Amino acid sequence: MSRLKKMSHILVSLLLALAAGGLVWHYVRLNTPSVRVVVASERLAIGTVLGPKQVVLKDYPPVAVPEEAETSIQSVMGKTVVSGTVFPSSPAM
Repeated sequence: MSRLKKMSHILVSLLLALAAGGLVWHYVRLNTPSVRVVVASERLAIGTVLGPKQVVLKDYPPVAVPEEAETSIQSVMGKTVVSGTVFPSSPAM
């Protein structure tokens, strides 16, 4: 019985630590400023005409967003990839 009691204390401690870590992660995520940027949802080859299936909006920290990055899906619809392959999650410019 003593061994079960020791194990239950460890289990409760681990669960509390996990809950505390989750709360900290959630708080930091809510309070971190972000910018929604248009990114490729799949690998795009040269000549690909952008449509709604090829791009999505994704949150980025402001310091990681290139100046020429697009922030609206409508602004890239119908444009063509002209300079190299665009990889998934790469900002559209």
